[in-house]
Amino acid sequence: MPRTKKQPALVTRNYTSKIRNNKSPTTWFQPELFTPDSIPPVKPIAGQVYGYVLPHASTTYTADIIKHTLRFQSATNPPSGIRQVIIFYYPAFDKENIRDPLTGNMYFHEYYVPMQSIRSVFSGQEIRFYGYNVRDQTGNIPTTARLQPGIDTWIIISADYSHYLPFQQAMEIENQAAMALSYKQWDWPQMTHAVDNVATFAHVFRNHLPNTASLRWVGRTRSPGTQGVGYLSFLITEQANPNLPTRLKLNNSVAGMFVTCYDTGFHARECLGRWFGGTEVYGRQVELDLVTDVLTKGRTTSRLTGGARLDVPVVYYTVTYLFRARDSEFIRGWHGVLANGAFYLPDVFLENTFESGRWITGNNIEWPQTQTNLTNKKNMNIHMHMNKRFNMRPTMASLSRKAGSSTINTGTYELYDGYVKHIEF
Repeated sequence: MPRTKKQPALVTRNYTSKIRNNKSPTTWFQPELFTPDSIPPVKPIAGQVYGYVLPHASTTYTADIIKHTLRFQSATNPPSGIRQVIIFYYPAFDKENIRDPLTGNMYFHEYYVPMQSIRSVFSGQEIRFYGYNVRDQTGNIPTTARLQPGIDTWIIISADYSHYLPFQQAMEIENQAAMALSYKQWDWPQMTHAVDNVATFAHVFRNHLPNTASLRWVGRTRSPGTQGVGYLSFLITEQANPNLPTRLKLNNSVAGMFVTCYDTGFHARECLGRWFGGTEVYGRQVELDLVTDVLTKGRTTSRLTGGARLDVPVVYYTVTYLFRARDSEFIRGWHGVLANGAFYLPDVFLENTFESGRWITGNNIEWPQTQTNLTNKKNMNIHMHMNKRFNMRPTMASLSRKAGSSTINTGTYELYDGYVKHIEF
């Protein structure tokens, strides 16, 4: 929060339009990257959305992932009911390092980037912003008794991830960190190298969210260079329930279910699925049987590590409930894909693909950039639109190989909405 103002500013349509007309007023936030035509269509989802985990680096690199993450909105409690946003952040600088071009107030970039991004995506909506500095334990925020996360309030965790590690090392540690965060394991030894800063997550989940709140990983990108900075994003939502609300007009029966187990180092050890149809239907006992099968195989054979790490305890598992999607276009981080009898879960795409659809290989040494900070709005929008669509061809080739097919399926696939719950036992 700015030192010169005790009360947060109220969002107004006038303020947002002025910001948009001020091209790139700082190196941290570029308003021209948040034009209405560059914001992706809303993806309504079942259940509560308590808030989001958003990156706080320059929007030159993070605008797309922020917009992508904010597209996921609760079907039962949409953003129109949100009246206040609380941003929890852990500053890297001793003092505020951004001066707002309109008000002259000073901000930490960890607060300013998420604030202005949300203002731009939800322009014209009256939202009051509050900030809490987790490092210094300072901030003017409403009391917990006044908060209704997901109803009139969004909780925002401002965080970046691995800094200046070699690409392959960064990918591995961030994949593990995404699961550690999902299981609320704030004290995982590698967390200090993977998340900036895990203390923010711990503070928020311990003090400002219900016990049922959970993280759902939905986005990933990275800054340029062979030793860049990682940017991941999450929904703060509920543990999935197979009996989802019907307001979305989803297929109300579970189409499929996958269980993945992890060891204490957050390495996946086994993953098995069941598909339902006809007389085969989802049931609680079916789920328990699949969980038992996955845990047993993860502990005894560990197929996904090639038999390695059998001495490391398996203590976590994730259940992903799958519903036939009504979307015609694939959304990376949300959809699972079925083709040729082979299937990939949503997190497979976050772990293994770039935003373009190209699959990550052991030879990659940096993240390809899909957005350039262009000053010409017309050219910028053309550039962004050219890079927006996820190319499914590499995925179809990979699924064909997984299915053991000699013919690559280049066009026919089915999309599934995936809802997850994370269990420690």
